[in-house]
Amino acid sequence: MLVRVAGRRWRVEESFQQSKELTGLDQHQVRGWVSGQRWVTLVMLVHALLVTVAIVARAREPNRQAWSACQSTKSAAC
Repeated sequence: MLVRVAGRRWRVEESFQQSKELTGLDQHQVRGWVSGQRWVTLVMLVHALLVTVAIVARAREPNRQAWSACQSTKSAAC
């Protein structure tokens, strides 16, 4: 049970870290409760949108990683 809770917390922390890096969660100077709540909500929605777009893009191009590896090595086998 404790391991599951720790695993869930790790996922939440990872999500917040990605939000900080990708969407500017830490860029806003909060001067009030309402402003802070609006900013966090907006950033979380943008993060969810980015994750969804990435998942859809990966589903449409399943061999993308193999192709990019081929392009970077310029191998004749590709």
